[in-house]
Amino acid sequence: MKEFLFIINPVSGGRRGDLLRHRLLEALPKRIPRSSYDILLTDRGTVKLPATEYKTVVVAGGDGSIWQTVQKLIQRQAIPKLGIIPVGTANDLARVSGMPKLLKKAGMHGLLKAIERGKTISLDVLKLNEHLFFTNYYGSTMYKHRSINSAA
Repeated sequence: MKEFLFIINPVSGGRRGDLLRHRLLEALPKRIPRSSYDILLTDRGTVKLPATEYKTVVVAGGDGSIWQTVQKLIQRQAIPKLGIIPVGTANDLARVSGMPKLLKKAGMHGLLKAIERGKTISLDVLKLNEHLFFTNYYGSTMYKHRSINSAA
């Protein structure tokens, strides 16, 4: 089992994923032994996980890339930790989970340090009629229905 799999969507967020890939390739070997991680680029936004098991899977992309990865990971025997590097357009999940903008604040080395620390929060995945749903946030409203009877 390897420590890390970095999944990068190179076209995410107007190609910010590709810029991040170059920064990761430069910074990773300085912090993490090369034998303990793999880097996977998505193919047109489609995530295809290798058979290798990982302790932590880090997705650099937007909400779509994250959801595709989660769908694949929950089918595994041992579900790894999920790390997120938000480089998508909306980044709703990162925003609503209170993730700080580490890349901007602490740079690539600060981001990798946070990933190595591995602090996690719980996320819910809903299965309904054999379909999986993953929501960044969920709310519901109950409406009171009124019947109005009128006599002519």
